Amino acid sequence: MPSLLDLPTTHFSTSLTFPDNRQSSDQHLTTSHTAMATTTMVTSTTPIMNDKLRQAQEKPFSTIHATATHNSALHDDSSPLKPTSSFKKVRFALESTEDPNTTHNTTKAIVPEKIDSIFPDHSDEADVYKFVGAAITGKIRGDSTLYYKLLNLVAKRSTDSDALTPAQLCLYLKSFTLNVSKLSSTFQPLIMAILSIQWLGNDNTFSHIYCQFLENLVSAHAVYVSPVAKTLVQSIRNCLKLYPQLLPSQLFDRIHTALERILHLVPTGPSFLLSILTVNFPHKTQDIEIQIFYVKSLLRITEYAPILRNQIISVIVEGVVQVDVAIQIEIEELNEEELEAIQETVFSMDDLDVNSSAASFSQGSENNLLKKDENYVDPAGYESDESNASDGVGIIVADIKSMVEKLDAMLSLLFQYVTDIHIKSMKDTFSESKDITNLFYAFLDIFDRVMIPTHRLRCTQFLLFYMSSFNKTFPNDFMGLLVSRLFQVESPLVIRISSAAYLGSYLSRAKYVDISSVRTCLGLLNQFTQSYLDNNESSMGPRINVERFGVLYSAVQAILYVFCFRWKELMLTGSEDKVSIHHGQLPPELKDFQRVLMSRFAPLRVCSETIVQEFAKIMHALDIMYCYPLIGFTSSVSSLQTNVSHISSAPDMVRNASQSSLNSGTLDFMHVAIERLDSFFPFDPITLPKSRGYITPLYQDWVGSNEMESDEEDDPSSLSKDFELDSDIEDGCDAFSMSPRGPDDMSTSLG
Repeated sequence: MPSLLDLPTTHFSTSLTFPDNRQSSDQHLTTSHTAMATTTMVTSTTPIMNDKLRQAQEKPFSTIHATATHNSALHDDSSPLKPTSSFKKVRFALESTEDPNTTHNTTKAIVPEKIDSIFPDHSDEADVYKFVGAAITGKIRGDSTLYYKLLNLVAKRSTDSDALTPAQLCLYLKSFTLNVSKLSSTFQPLIMAILSIQWLGNDNTFSHIYCQFLENLVSAHAVYVSPVAKTLVQSIRNCLKLYPQLLPSQLFDRIHTALERILHLVPTGPSFLLSILTVNFPHKTQDIEIQIFYVKSLLRITEYAPILRNQIISVIVEGVVQVDVAIQIEIEELNEEELEAIQETVFSMDDLDVNSSAASFSQGSENNLLKKDENYVDPAGYESDESNASDGVGIIVADIKSMVEKLDAMLSLLFQYVTDIHIKSMKDTFSESKDITNLFYAFLDIFDRVMIPTHRLRCTQFLLFYMSSFNKTFPNDFMGLLVSRLFQVESPLVIRISSAAYLGSYLSRAKYVDISSVRTCLGLLNQFTQSYLDNNESSMGPRINVERFGVLYSAVQAILYVFCFRWKELMLTGSEDKVSIHHGQLPPELKDFQRVLMSRFAPLRVCSETIVQEFAKIMHALDIMYCYPLIGFTSSVSSLQTNVSHISSAPDMVRNASQSSLNSGTLDFMHVAIERLDSFFPFDPITLPKSRGYITPLYQDWVGSNEMESDEEDDPSSLSKDFELDSDIEDGCDAFSMSPRGPDDMSTSLG
């Protein structure tokens, strides 16, 4: 009786019949493959394989039999495809002849009587080649019997007792590679089964054969590019848990070797990869090792897919922002005892804890990637949550500690990444210098889109703070963006308010910003407040509306904040030989600023109390303006007028203006309790141990004005009074650092 392979295809009509139990067991794989199709003859034009395989083809495949005979000439389909060379782009002329538009309801096929007996010797190379070729060819012709057998075989889990061994799977993968041109979209279930093979856990030989198949597959069929890329990206996220027995560096290298070659084979590869990377970014609650491995992998992808670098950086930053915001939400819900515990156990972490977690992921050359696996994000390197709980910190605080460690490690990777690119750019080659410039503008765009609108971001913005120091033009670009956003009347209030806060904090804290730039920005802020006052004071109503006029209050607070930090530089006069601090009036950039302070908007009552108190102290010591009557009132207007007597030591202009304001009734509502501005100082001290190392050399800490306290006896409200911040994380200048009580907080000098 002739074998199934010996049956001719010309004018050959078959019928495909499944026993009930066979159809139901296989139907879940795909319903389309149980349909019947009219077959046509396929003639192979590829060269004959080597002698060994040709001899194997001449050997009868005794396990396959048919129930019908035919006298037509033997169809020569015995020449399988020639094996392709390793890791080269391959194109095959042979394609599937199955018409996807054909109706599969009226064809007939002959089915072997004993389906269960159809299996080759899985360890015999020739048998496997013939079995795979017969299954694929049969599927194309409309007989899916062997195809389903093959599909069931490949889809078995590695833990199943009858699953193929890695060595046997290698033979099947080689066979699939030889027949790859025939594996059109009709074979999608088979391809998905192959993609589900846990290849990362096998040896290098297996990985090489598997990757070779993937390369040939995407080269022959573009439809599989996305599924293959998705499988590889999902491996990045899951491999550490699936293969704990392997070194992270092994997994890292295997995944990126495969993904890099896939992208090089497919010119349009990067266009679809970004969405896959975004969707698979680990959730903020995922373990620290998973987060770091994924971020490290994304940074590695930017090296072999540079066209995606800016978009990938955006994906990473958005992921970091999610963690950053989650920490702040948790902190705002803590009570005083928990805040103290956070300060002691989280923000005073030993730097070695974080260094040991992120050291092996610092961005470097490919040859240095993940070499020291003993340093790889070992959760045991941190103090355990159970230990924290036993120390009375509590589950919530322990969770915050874990999130802070995660945030620090992720930010450290980005800091190191931009540092390495900056170092390369210092070689003064045009391309490398242009590279760091392009990267800075990419971060600036991310800052504009993601960070400015994000409420109370604590740490992620320091990436821009750090990168702005790389080039003397970068600070001006950064400040220019903030000024433009503040002045855009069509922008949402939250954007304008946030921009003012960022500008004031940046001018105050960045050591590398020269005093000329500070003066320019202060002048712009002052002009803005003067114009705002002229246009809106008459319509403000009987009460202070912080929400409605938040832009003005934010701009005023930015001016106060900058002046408190940079007043000495701003007030210096004279030549280089003789420099002195000018008394009696504000610098030219703040001309007529007193008019804003004494307006019906009463900004000194609304802005941060800590900043206002320090500003008033400096202004009084410099004999510029006596601000205390304008700061806060809980009594009636008559009580306020009594306090005006203390203005006698101030300049006449200020004294007359203050009295005029009282006489006109512009301050007659100031005894009413009002809500203060929701203070935001984005660049207050960063307390993340690892990340802090990048910022400290560039950072201006707060230096108090204790030398001015000689005049404090003139202050009826007592300048020596402690203006300590509430324990709540939102209050005071330190409210915008990760620490509940920042070490460089302005309140330290006041308390």
